[in-house]
Amino acid sequence: MDVAKIWATAAAFLATAVLGACGDSASSASDIAGSDGGADAAADSAPATCTAPTEAAGLEAYLADHVAKLCGTQDIAPGVRLTDRGTPENRRAARTYLNDQLASLGLVTSIDDYGEGANVVG
Repeated sequence: MDVAKIWATAAAFLATAVLGACGDSASSASDIAGSDGGADAAADSAPATCTAPTEAAGLEAYLADHVAKLCGTQDIAPGVRLTDRGTPENRRAARTYLNDQLASLGLVTSIDDYGEGANVVG
């Protein structure tokens, strides 16, 4: 498995998520709710800008830990290392790990079994 490719994919995903989360800081909850009589921001308002952070504290170590566990260079659970993720037991361990990690972030997750395997949905 190419760890560098996984790392680059994870970084690109997070960068997209950070940029996608940027919003118009000039907007207020009352603008969104329409409590101002339905008027939105004035047409001559400057567009919102978003500056992506250049470094998120701890992000590199956070990603490196997850990638290492999923690549089999660290235990994914006590005494369980994914040296071959293709086995049913290791695929189950990876799903459990991913499911638990997403749930720990507050996401509602489920396992979608498609007969020959299953996906973590969250």
